[in-house]
Amino acid sequence: MYHSLPLGNNSNNYDLILKNKERLLSFEEPTRFIFSHSALREGWDNPNVFQICTLKQSDNQTAKRQEVGRGMRLCVDQKGNRMDAESCGDLVQELNLLTVIASESYTNFVTDLQKDMRDDLNSLYRQRQATMDFFAGKVLKIAEQPVKLDEKQAKVIYQYLCRNEFVNEDDHITESYKTAAAEKTLPPLPESILQGVPTKLLEDKAQTMQSISAGVHELIQSVFDDDMFKQMIEDGNKPKIRENPLNDNFQKQEFQKLWQEINHHYAYTVSFNSTELIEKAAIHIDDKLYVSQLQYTMEYAAQQDTFDAEMVADGTSFAKTQSHTEVLRHRDMGGVTYDLLGKLVEATNLTRRTVAAILQKIKPGTFAMYQQNPEEFIRKTGHLINEEKAAMIVEKITYYKLEQRYDSTIFTAEQRSADFDKAFKSYNHKHV
Repeated sequence: MYHSLPLGNNSNNYDLILKNKERLLSFEEPTRFIFSHSALREGWDNPNVFQICTLKQSDNQTAKRQEVGRGMRLCVDQKGNRMDAESCGDLVQELNLLTVIASESYTNFVTDLQKDMRDDLNSLYRQRQATMDFFAGKVLKIAEQPVKLDEKQAKVIYQYLCRNEFVNEDDHITESYKTAAAEKTLPPLPESILQGVPTKLLEDKAQTMQSISAGVHELIQSVFDDDMFKQMIEDGNKPKIRENPLNDNFQKQEFQKLWQEINHHYAYTVSFNSTELIEKAAIHIDDKLYVSQLQYTMEYAAQQDTFDAEMVADGTSFAKTQSHTEVLRHRDMGGVTYDLLGKLVEATNLTRRTVAAILQKIKPGTFAMYQQNPEEFIRKTGHLINEEKAAMIVEKITYYKLEQRYDSTIFTAEQRSADFDKAFKSYNHKHV
């Protein structure tokens, strides 16, 4: 069971959120959602914020940065240990993901945020190209001993990247390199990279080669990459594609027999009689339609002679002296006009002539309900007409079997995952 907690003036709530952080982060505390007003802007540091859902429309870019900043901290475990790369390795990106359920005003905000991040990172990592000059002079640590790459070794590294198409014409790292690095299928560096390495380090040639390769690929991956933002920030509305392979049940004799019966293409026709629909819809409306009368309540109250601040806050400083309820008559709504035919046409997808014929067929007493509550009359009448129309379609539909058949690819075609597949448990993930 999940509990929500309003972030307000209640002292117990205040203490739990701002003072008893250990209890708030524990599994024993049932609170999972906190509804707040203005409190996410500054002053509240909770590392385990996994989802943020803003309920108001705002174009304040500074406030958005402060709100999103609440969820950008590295999360902690039960003992307060940070879940960083050192403690959880490759899982750090999976654990520290933030989901922002955003309004349309976030579009420009995200664009500007990515631009600022790109500019900041660009100022730190000015090297955007994997050139020979970039590698020459870099220092690698081999067996705790620093080894400085010379121009020949830099040329070996650059030729390795060109030969495997790991750089493009502008010397930018390509997707081929990123894919190979992620799948750990990078081809080995040529042994000529060992030229210039101190002789004593070549006693264990395999270990030295492994250390140099690790250092070289770390240098390659340090080259600034604009595409990193596409991986850091995702569109939560982007449809997810999942595999749907056939299993052994498809080959079973029982299923194959059923499949041969149902895999035909079909065409269908519907014989639709407008006169019959008008008659049946009018009878259905007369039988089922009920429209409630609009009412309003008037209350009279007078302020008490003595009251305090607490009575003002909870509304008890006024004493009710009189109350009565009356029916809202049609004459009180004389200034409001409704397009009765137009609204029913929208609701039923019928022509104005057919809708008008149905209204002419219903009893005067039934049609009089329109004056009592026009909006409810339109809504319920449209629903009743659609019910009768659906019943007639079911009765009059005829299917025709075609020669074409579906094959098994309809089971393995890419399928969009259901909306609930996008959800993440708040205590497991963050997602952007």
